[in-house]
Amino acid sequence: MLPNFYIAGGARCGSTSLFAYCKAHPQIFMAPIKEPNYFSYGYGGIPFAGPGRERFYAPAIKDRRTYEAMFEGAGDALAVGEASINYMLHPEACAGIWALTPDARLLFVLRQPVERAWSSFQRSRHEGTEKEPDFLAAWHDDERRRAAGHWSSIHRYKSLYGRHLKVWFETFTREQIKVVLFDDILADSAAVMRDVYGFLGVDPGFVPDTSVVYNRSGEIANPVLRWLWLGTGGLRSVLVPLMPLKWRGRLFPFIARNQKVRRPKERLDPALRAELTQELRDDILALQDLIGRDLSGWLAPK
Repeated sequence: MLPNFYIAGGARCGSTSLFAYCKAHPQIFMAPIKEPNYFSYGYGGIPFAGPGRERFYAPAIKDRRTYEAMFEGAGDALAVGEASINYMLHPEACAGIWALTPDARLLFVLRQPVERAWSSFQRSRHEGTEKEPDFLAAWHDDERRRAAGHWSSIHRYKSLYGRHLKVWFETFTREQIKVVLFDDILADSAAVMRDVYGFLGVDPGFVPDTSVVYNRSGEIANPVLRWLWLGTGGLRSVLVPLMPLKWRGRLFPFIARNQKVRRPKERLDPALRAELTQELRDDILALQDLIGRDLSGWLAPK
């Protein structure tokens, strides 16, 4: 069995919350793991190298049999889905999804592009997959990193939403695509989910517990657990593919439950935000035309 909808979009845009709220719906079946990335690193054959490979590439589903096995428990669910945010970046993933599930529905979650990149940079710094301490230097190193397949430490390219979504809109019909904005989730997540449920063809009257915000920034308070997690990437890259599907991507949260504490947020310099937003202005305007949403708030100073 294959899914009939996919959640993709940008890192640090709220896809984990959207995944959880969809999973809570009794008429929706979600894959047991988030980020199976089959259409990127399996079917799509996208190479992945460098920092973060053990976290994103090792647990990815590479073969179709294992991928379809994730959905065996779907039963009579009206909507069957999975969430792999990196699909948005890869035309190969778009082509694969079209080839195998041309009637699928697609949810893309987006956030102000420079704010998204900054949040992703901070998370990558904390997790050790970003070695460059200067955000601007990392931003301008994007093309070299992308050429080397260093997908976990690419920041600017991932924020070119207009460029990426153009491929999807040219492949699928507009009726099959819904774009959810991070700001809308923050403003009224219950309303967003009613809209999403309606789009997926399930009961929009179901009310999930949206008081829980998933995948917040933070760190493991226990220094031993923190050292073990950050220092065993190579070992995990070997062990993760051998684990049962239901445990992939869940072992660390299980071990570190109740250990994670919030870190003080580092503020993005407003002048730098304005400068980099201007750099992306044409792409933002192209996205605005593509999705029919006013994105002037993204372009405004903050």
